[in-house]
Amino acid sequence: MLAILLVRGLTLPGAWQGVVYYLYPDPSRLADFQVWMEACAQVLFSYVFSALGFMAQKQGIPIDKVVDSGPGLAFIVFPQAVAMMPLPQLWAACFFLMLILLGLDTLGGVYVFQLIDYYGANGICIVFVSAVQCVAVGWAFGADRMCDAVQFMTGQRPWGYFTLCWRYFTPLLCMVCFFGFFLNQQPLTTSGGYLYPDWAYGLGWAMALSSVVPVPIWAVIKICLTKGSLTQRLSVLCRPVADPVDSVDPESIKERKTEMKQMPAFLPNVL
Repeated sequence: MLAILLVRGLTLPGAWQGVVYYLYPDPSRLADFQVWMEACAQVLFSYVFSALGFMAQKQGIPIDKVVDSGPGLAFIVFPQAVAMMPLPQLWAACFFLMLILLGLDTLGGVYVFQLIDYYGANGICIVFVSAVQCVAVGWAFGADRMCDAVQFMTGQRPWGYFTLCWRYFTPLLCMVCFFGFFLNQQPLTTSGGYLYPDWAYGLGWAMALSSVVPVPIWAVIKICLTKGSLTQRLSVLCRPVADPVDSVDPESIKERKTEMKQMPAFLPNVL
């Protein structure tokens, strides 16, 4: 049936214009800042597959069996994830109560869903957290110390390119996308042109910033609890914790370096 529809569709007037529009890339879209922001966010979303690998290994099943669509996703995978959380009975009751109420408020639930999807699942917040992590690794912990740790674990020292990414390229790109999002941000509207009330936008931004606000709040708390002047506090807080190797005698350090050189290089299986 699909083959018949395909042949019939290709014989209709103007069909090839649609095919060309589908297959021909539009280079002008590369100048759209929104495209780059979405691409940056999608790169971070792809890291979810590492969690899928962990769940597959923990359950002893292939990765393609971990997540399934349809009823199995709601009644098998989600309950298994809830069972791994603290107070699993409470979260299980809340989850299935949500499924019951889903059929009662579907008419207005689509507006709530779009609000949560637009703000709550906003990838730009992940971009900001990634920038903070890069600053913490590249400057607070130290890119050189990070390279030493990677070499100690894998036997192979990262290239200098990764050091530049940790310190400069990645945080700069993330912050450009983060601030560019606010400059080009458009209010949420539905396909029918419905405009949300002002309180809905406030609720949406509260959901979006809920994963970002703890970072500066915790930084301010640590600054207030640390003694000394502001410069001294920042110096102490940005200083990495003492390396256990620093308390070891020089002979042990030499032995450790020798072991690191003798370790086989880590070659990932890319096939």
